[in-house]
Amino acid sequence: MRPAQLARDLGVSRQAISDLCKRGVLSTDADGTLDAELARVALANRVRPSGKTAQALQRQDVAPTQAADAPPAAAGVSLGGTDAMTSYHVARTLRESTEARLAMLELAERRGELVQTADVQAAMAAKLTGAREMLLSIADRLAQRLAAESDAAKVHAMLHDEIRTAMRSISAEAPAGSS
Repeated sequence: MRPAQLARDLGVSRQAISDLCKRGVLSTDADGTLDAELARVALANRVRPSGKTAQALQRQDVAPTQAADAPPAAAGVSLGGTDAMTSYHVARTLRESTEARLAMLELAERRGELVQTADVQAAMAAKLTGAREMLLSIADRLAQRLAAESDAAKVHAMLHDEIRTAMRSISAEAPAGSS
């Protein structure tokens, strides 16, 4: 079929078909004609999904199939629960979008805006271990003095002071912004 006839069939301009031929999306035979089915498959797999040509194909219920030059992973992926197959172009766009997000996360990490979960967990484990040891050592430090004391108010005051001292020490070692 001639490019003008394909344009009429799809409801797009002849210029659109001509541009697609120039970009290599569509290929003409030696006599300047196009294979209609191959052209529809190529268009379904290679044009921008939001473009007029893709919309014209959708109106004709032409489902994209795997192009010969498309990787196998690009075929058969559906978006948002629709029955339409994801074209090579859409799959490539999704991949590039994901790579851009990963690059943004890596940049934020390098700037110090993000930290690794394992680093935070290790720091918290060390902090909690230190706090545990500090609180458990209170009994060893006060055992002799508490055994000699018979006044409950003084025992209470000594325990209270020792716990407060331990808590201040733990708070002083906390990183800025935490309490």
